[in-house]
Amino acid sequence: MDFDWPRISRWGLLFTVVMTAWLLAPVAQCGFKAFKDTPLDEETPSADQNHVAKGRGFFDEVGHDTKLCYAKTPLLDQGWKSDVFMVCAGGTLVAWALGKLQRRR
Repeated sequence: MDFDWPRISRWGLLFTVVMTAWLLAPVAQCGFKAFKDTPLDEETPSADQNHVAKGRGFFDEVGHDTKLCYAKTPLLDQGWKSDVFMVCAGGTLVAWALGKLQRRR
């Protein structure tokens, strides 16, 4: 049986990208919530005092909150979804290597 390894590699790459987006979706949602909850204007005195006390600006605050969100749901620690991601990524690499080998012959 002759497999089309480059095509299998492309499909594996597509599934890897989709799985990456799926695994990072909770981080994006949490980070966007932190973005919405952090005030942009400097006219709110309580928010300014909070930022000054922490010594961070708007982007530092949002970045820190996003890092905390990622710590809650890391990319490679989400159970079976992380396993599927690793299988897709590994399958992509194997299929790509076999496609290269097939083209050389």
